[in-house]
Amino acid sequence: MFWIKSNIVTLFCFLGLSQLTIQIIHAESVCKLTIDSVIVGDCEYSTRTGNASKVLVAVFFTWTMPPANSKIVVRVKGQSKQFDPTIKGCPHYVQFVLDPDGSNQMVDAYFNNLGNCAATSVPIKLPLPCDPPACQGKNSIGGQVFNDFNNNGKKDLSENGLQGIQIKIYDDLKIELANTLTASNGAWATSAIPAGKKVRVEFIYPPNYYESVPGINSKGRTQKTSTGNCAVDLGLVDLETIIDVNPWIVTAAYSKGNASDTNTVTYRQPSLIANLFNVSEGGPRTGPDGNYYLASCGETGSLWGIGYQRETRTLFSSSFLKRNADLGKYGLGAIYYTGLADFVPIPRDTPGYRYYGRTNLLVNFDSFGIATGNEALLKRNLPLNNLDASHDSVAFDLVGKWGLGDLDLNDNGDSLFVVNLYNRSVIVVNIGNPLTLPITSDRIHEFAIPDPGCSDSSEWRPWALKYYDGVLYVGGICSAEKSQNRDDLKAVIYTFSNGVFNKLLEFDLNYGKGFINGNDCSLFRPWSNNFYTFYQYADIACGPEPAFTDMEFDSYGNIIVALGDRFGYQTGGRDYGTRTSDKTAYVNFSGGDLLKLFKLKNVYLLEQNGTSGFTTTAGANNNQGICGGEFYYQDGFFSHQESVLGGLALHPSYNTVIATLMDPAQIWSNGWSQIDNSLGTKRANYNIYTGEKSTFGKSSGLGDVEILNNAKYAQVQGVAIGNYIWEDRDADGMQDPGEDPVAGMPVYLFDNGGFLLNNTITNAAGEYVFTQLQPSTSYIIQIGNDNAYQSRELIHGRKIYTPTVYQVRTGFANSENDSDASYSVNSPGRFQDKITLTVKTGASGQNNFSYDFGLITCRKVIPGNLTYNLCPGDSIQVLNDWYGPNKMSGNYFFPGGSFYGCDSSLTVQIKNIDGGRNRFDTSVCYNSDISINGLVFNKNHQIDSVLFKGMASNGCDSVLVIRVQILDSTVRRLDTVICPGKNLVILNTLFDSLHTSETLRLAGGNRLGCDSLIQVQLGFFPRTVGSFDTSLCRGEQLILHNIIFDETHNNGSLTLMQADRFGCDSSVQITLRYLNPGLGNLDTSLCPGHQLTLGGVRFDDQNPKGNVLLKGANYNGCDSMISVNLSFFPRTAGRLDSTVCQGSYIIIEGTRFDKANTSGDLVLANRDIYGCDSTLTVNLSFHPETKGKIDTATCEGGEVVIQGIKLNQSNPTGKLVLSQSSYHGCDSIVTLNLKIHPAFHKKDSIQACHEYYWDVNGNTYTEDGEFEYRGQTVHGCDSIYLLKLKVYPDYTFVDSVCTLNRYYWKIGQKEYRQSGVYDKMLTTRYGCDSLRILILEILGEGEVFVPNVFSPNGDGINDKISVYADKDVHLIDVFRIFDRWGEMMYENTSFPPNDPNIGWDGNLRGTPVRPAVFAYYLEWTDKLGGKHKDYGDVTLVR
Repeated sequence: MFWIKSNIVTLFCFLGLSQLTIQIIHAESVCKLTIDSVIVGDCEYSTRTGNASKVLVAVFFTWTMPPANSKIVVRVKGQSKQFDPTIKGCPHYVQFVLDPDGSNQMVDAYFNNLGNCAATSVPIKLPLPCDPPACQGKNSIGGQVFNDFNNNGKKDLSENGLQGIQIKIYDDLKIELANTLTASNGAWATSAIPAGKKVRVEFIYPPNYYESVPGINSKGRTQKTSTGNCAVDLGLVDLETIIDVNPWIVTAAYSKGNASDTNTVTYRQPSLIANLFNVSEGGPRTGPDGNYYLASCGETGSLWGIGYQRETRTLFSSSFLKRNADLGKYGLGAIYYTGLADFVPIPRDTPGYRYYGRTNLLVNFDSFGIATGNEALLKRNLPLNNLDASHDSVAFDLVGKWGLGDLDLNDNGDSLFVVNLYNRSVIVVNIGNPLTLPITSDRIHEFAIPDPGCSDSSEWRPWALKYYDGVLYVGGICSAEKSQNRDDLKAVIYTFSNGVFNKLLEFDLNYGKGFINGNDCSLFRPWSNNFYTFYQYADIACGPEPAFTDMEFDSYGNIIVALGDRFGYQTGGRDYGTRTSDKTAYVNFSGGDLLKLFKLKNVYLLEQNGTSGFTTTAGANNNQGICGGEFYYQDGFFSHQESVLGGLALHPSYNTVIATLMDPAQIWSNGWSQIDNSLGTKRANYNIYTGEKSTFGKSSGLGDVEILNNAKYAQVQGVAIGNYIWEDRDADGMQDPGEDPVAGMPVYLFDNGGFLLNNTITNAAGEYVFTQLQPSTSYIIQIGNDNAYQSRELIHGRKIYTPTVYQVRTGFANSENDSDASYSVNSPGRFQDKITLTVKTGASGQNNFSYDFGLITCRKVIPGNLTYNLCPGDSIQVLNDWYGPNKMSGNYFFPGGSFYGCDSSLTVQIKNIDGGRNRFDTSVCYNSDISINGLVFNKNHQIDSVLFKGMASNGCDSVLVIRVQILDSTVRRLDTVICPGKNLVILNTLFDSLHTSETLRLAGGNRLGCDSLIQVQLGFFPRTVGSFDTSLCRGEQLILHNIIFDETHNNGSLTLMQADRFGCDSSVQITLRYLNPGLGNLDTSLCPGHQLTLGGVRFDDQNPKGNVLLKGANYNGCDSMISVNLSFFPRTAGRLDSTVCQGSYIIIEGTRFDKANTSGDLVLANRDIYGCDSTLTVNLSFHPETKGKIDTATCEGGEVVIQGIKLNQSNPTGKLVLSQSSYHGCDSIVTLNLKIHPAFHKKDSIQACHEYYWDVNGNTYTEDGEFEYRGQTVHGCDSIYLLKLKVYPDYTFVDSVCTLNRYYWKIGQKEYRQSGVYDKMLTTRYGCDSLRILILEILGEGEVFVPNVFSPNGDGINDKISVYADKDVHLIDVFRIFDRWGEMMYENTSFPPNDPNIGWDGNLRGTPVRPAVFAYYLEWTDKLGGKHKDYGDVTLVR
């Protein structure tokens, strides 16, 4: 039904009946639109939302039979978006950025040209706003806590805020003024504090975070400030995600030619190249601002994937098949590891910056039975000279199909993942961390990646890997290689966890993208195994085939996808095509693409027209990407709109994507560009190699790129310590907000042996810091120079300092707001009487900014009070004075004599106190005593008083009244029973049958601690005696408790230890008797050849008699003896002779006797009188065969029929069977032979120029045709002559050419610069004449000139860069100027040349541009309407 209506619509469109067309499309059964889902994101407040509360809403929909020229309109909350359903590759959704207000809304969708084709509306609810608390005005205080990925103390663009961090605020009185948490973007604020009040702000964060080093946005977890400050910020680092400020970048690189021969240049060329992230623009260079070479092609061959184990500084790489580049010596299935211990972080100097010899084989999967391809078929014949071109035809179709793809490690660094391109699988290798060798088979596991539903399962091609947040992500594409349909191209991402794959997403790759070269090769195309199906023009070739080669996750969890160009890896640089006869050295262009997937809750939104999530870049509507634009719009270079190679890395702090590109900074190069992850623009470019010869030029010469994250290494990240020195005015050891910092204080760092390592001074905020320290190492921090100490006092800035109250520390885990230093801290002798602090660093990256010094400054007088409590009659001497009942108070002054080295006053006060009277009650056992202060207490002396000198709690005399209670002894009885013959020891006394009772004393044994008396009475259990009678067969024995009873020892006594009911020994009397064996006879007869087996003994005609012992066979269960006597029945035999016709047979008892089997013996089972087998001998003979012959003839094409048998040229012989016609009644055979008299046939194929004379019939022919002459042979058969004639004419061709300047006539192989008529006599390929005439008119095209330098300085000379031309050029169509990044500085269209007032004046939007080299591009039209282009560069000087 749908097909009929569609065709009716098409027909009416052709007829112009638009009204009728609309009526048919309006049919409800044709057009259908459905809203499949609506995803409402969470409220977000961040820089990417413009620092405002926003919510992203995505509406997904599907449709059938859309109306012509109609778009889908989606509306929500007053906004509407249009979607064009005809654009290929555009994902079926639209998104809205809305203001969250908690409201309920309806989502509508409809076709704009068909009002009644609409979707059912879907209700949604928007979240509430999430604006962080505002920090405004003098009463507010606030800031932000952020994840400082690179640990530099500065909040970089993509370093996101941390939510849920607790902040406490205190005043000078230690009173908590506020307690709050950071919001979603890490911001916090409070306005509940009076303006201008000094406060202490403390941050409390999770244990997996550490403070970043101090910087402009990170001032420490304890900060002293005042209300009105809205920049109280803190940077935190998570050691699992931290990354260096200037990390190393490693890229896999390819070199042309043979890398197996140690004498080749390629053998020494690098396969792994390292650069620093902040390397200077341009390149290539070697050394600190350029390339370092980590491995050679001779060591590894061509590679793709790279992974890094941070803890051991080991680099892993996977073998990859790249056409025109050699594999390593271990072939397709190799994983290599490279030790970088002497390279990271600071490379050890080596000649030529080469670090070869550090690479070894980790594993070769082929050795473990995991196929990665068939290397026996790789006959590549790569040249020894890397300047020579090669074909390498066999590798062309195998790229991306054989060998290994991407490689990655898990977060723990102990598992390595790699894609097996050949098996379409993921291989997991348990490498251990640290790396443990050798790798054994039980540590390798392979998992097949399921086909995601490609048009054919053979088209599924996985490649990319990324381990992120505990999950492995696998990327691949449906190649459409078999279907050759672009609409079958798809990208797919799986998740892999615990051995299970789950499809995360997929998207189409049939979208339109930018050109690779000029206006060519803008679309991804299906994979192909034929080089010559790709775009070719002269020696230029391109044809982008998508390969999902890499992916990364940014700090928000968005996915960046690298689509490499497989054609770039299938081709070389100035190398031949795949045909061995092809000697064209092609320039091959490579150009993939970069895409972004925005994470909205658990769904990923593919970019649309330059928009990803909340951000739209300048790539919108540039017709170079999905839905008409692209997010990363500067992923090319000038005329190469797309030049992505496929390698990808990401620096989270700088929000920077690192992508390998063709021509990143200049032509004929490969390298990488740093691309802004928010703006889609280039930030920096570096060429890893350049050159047209001996390199891969503009094809893909690089593999994966990896950032080496070294945050866990002391040598790289290290540990930072420090913090704060302040004047502790109230001398309580606590940092109060009103107390001033000590600025400019020298701080020295020593090792544990007292060797000076570093020094610094405190800043204006009293802060100090030491970085790059070794982990788990002890250091000593001293404040002040040695010479600044006088008598333990530190002199600094005309002040005298001593340390404040020392706060107790536990295991160096200091609190954040106290003082940690003291004179009393144990340290080496040189630090005695210095203010020092001994610290021990944590693990690498575990910064600790809690080592604080509180100092007290001296005042004129520090008052003190001293109060003494004296007992009645006591006195005490203070200095030279006695204090007691006669002197109860006094005052003193001490210049500079206090603990802090300052002046002090002392007031002495005396108080009288009383010691008191106390009572002590106790007890002793009868006949015992106790001595207290020399007095003995017992049953005769039970009460008294004792005087204790100075023993009261206040130090005075104390009277103690003592009362003693006398305790009695305890009597107990112990009756017990034991086994006969045993004994019992109680309190070292032996009891047995001779000594059965006694009274014992147990010293201190009762509950009061007195003696107990125990009356012991011992008894004995009765003895147990039993009997055991049994019977056995002859030869058997009985074993009881290791005693053997048999026919010679058939009775006795047995003692069973502890076996009776009392647990005593039992005695058992054993009596044994034996039974006699049974006897019997067996007489029987058997058929000949049969046998009888009895009791395992075989009886037959060779052994007819004997005795058999049957074990346990009689009624007693004993053995029986059987006497066997065996006889046999006589054998029976017969004979059968028979004769049959040839070809016949007989069957007897299922056995066929025929020509091949004429005789034999048959056994007739159970056929004789005894029921035994009989033997029948069969002999078969045959009657002789009767034969005859008939010969006959006919002409070619004729036929003879005999008895229904047709004989002809195709069947000239036959056999006639005459049934039962012989005298034996058998068939007779007559052979039929037919002779064919031939007809005479002759066929001539003739080619002639102009005409042909045929001598067979005497005719002349001037035209093509087939001609026939017929006659007869002597046998009356046909004689036929055939002529197939081709007559070629003579040619005359005239070329009329009007051109510019000059013309090269290929026919005449001559260049002409003047008009005229020229001719050339040629010979056609058939040998006939061909005259070629050229009528030529030469015109001038005009000359265009752009100066290469201008100086816009206002002197009237060269102030503008203009276009000049000769008289033949009247109008310039387009004139544009670009900077080196591709940004357009100037544009003008349709203007006359030769006007110095028309051109670029060196300004951009009214602002002078700095001197530099710029590129220009221009177009003009000649007199004939021909379009011309030119480009070049121009230098601006000032």
